[in-house]
Amino acid sequence: NNHLSGYLPQSVGSLKHLYSFSVSSNALYGSIPSAYSKLGTSLHEFDVNSNKLNSVDKGLQLFFEDFKDSGKYCSLYDNPWTCPLPSYVNAACFIQCSKCNTPD
Repeated sequence: NNHLSGYLPQSVGSLKHLYSFSVSSNALYGSIPSAYSKLGTSLHEFDVNSNKLNSVDKGLQLFFEDFKDSGKYCSLYDNPWTCPLPSYVNAACFIQCSKCNTPD
């Protein structure tokens, strides 16, 4: 916990050589930005556990598919997701969908 709050920054998407992104146990909210699709294959860990994230922007299918069956780590547990999340997210990451919110 680094006592971070606010939205996940779009600018992280420009860090093409980023190996690990771990911001678990903070107060980050909103969505996983589509800009993260630019992170490329160098990212081996994506951990946003225990925040207040609720959605995944469109355009991230390749980002999440890169984690599937690759030995890379992607974890989205303990966030109040608005469901349904895209199936490619569920297939690639550790996620606790039982905590999903239902759309109004």
